[in-house]
Amino acid sequence: MLITTPANQKILINGGEKTKVLEELGKELNFFENTIDLLILTNPQESFVEGLVEVVKRYTVKKVLLTGINYPNEVYEEFLKLLDENQIPLEIAQGNKDYQLEKNIYLDILHPLESIAGKKLKPSQSVVITKLTYGETSALLVGNITKEISLKQLQTDLDLSADLLVIDPQKASPDFLAAVNARQILTSTEAGKLISNGREWQEAR
Repeated sequence: MLITTPANQKILINGGEKTKVLEELGKELNFFENTIDLLILTNPQESFVEGLVEVVKRYTVKKVLLTGINYPNEVYEEFLKLLDENQIPLEIAQGNKDYQLEKNIYLDILHPLESIAGKKLKPSQSVVITKLTYGETSALLVGNITKEISLKQLQTDLDLSADLLVIDPQKASPDFLAAVNARQILTSTEAGKLISNGREWQEAR
């Protein structure tokens, strides 16, 4: 998923498999747009990180946000090696590190609540959940959430409400969906398509 701010910052969330993400970025960005301001990896599994290997090779990436869990696999290790070689700053996702991207634009981390860097966890236990707020409009981006994590989110005092929810509805509890109370829900597949038809989606709203 690609987010473009009014000041033209680019935030890319996950990369999918192989080089499909490069094709879609090529459709959305013009020839001179070769910078990704923030790259978010919600899950270190190959199906999430493989495309990002090529993104790091082709684009100037300013910062990467991930959990840093101990989940070795060949593609993830190649990705981390490229980050090191290119001296790309790493941020560990945790609930007390929220970001102001621009005036009235905030990216809040809702999960994990604290650093889990270096821990041996299943990717499904370590998904990055973020909430993007622009003025009075918000989008909750839950990655590959599980019902277990969605229930834990309900036990916090976090504001889960959002206008847009990007989720696989089968992977969240009904109570979680009710707490978010989104006006629009997109599946992960539909959200991925926004990278190439984002302008049309905005017009449709």
